[in-house]
Amino acid sequence: MIIPKIIHQVWEGKEYPLPDFFKKLSETWKKYHPDWHYEIWDYERINNFISQHFPHFTDKYYYYKYKVQRWDVIRYLILYKIGGMYVDFDYECLESFERFLYNDICFFAMEPESHRSSLKMNIYFNNVLMISPPLHPFFKRSD
Repeated sequence: MIIPKIIHQVWEGKEYPLPDFFKKLSETWKKYHPDWHYEIWDYERINNFISQHFPHFTDKYYYYKYKVQRWDVIRYLILYKIGGMYVDFDYECLESFERFLYNDICFFAMEPESHRSSLKMNIYFNNVLMISPPLHPFFKRSD
């Protein structure tokens, strides 16, 4: 299995439209990945996706108190089901990520050392930029 050439970004858009500054940043991902498919996930699309692919998770998904909790979860569900690259809208792309597509490894952005040193952690990755093939076991929780 390979990592699909798809860029996913989530902007629910219920309260206000995507700001122009974020639109400009999203264009940098398209610029450096011209042969990748670009997907933006809005409220309606997210709801349809959850209903279709994760109906058993619907109640839990909408039970989260804060929207940001749902936005965190949906990126994992998208990568688990579809694969590709997820990136937050406030990130600018400076070069292609093609070099990370050579196998089935899951990739995550690392926090700068200054962020993790205050937490006394050697490694601290975040979920603002993730690359994964579909169905990667990292995203699957077995009960």
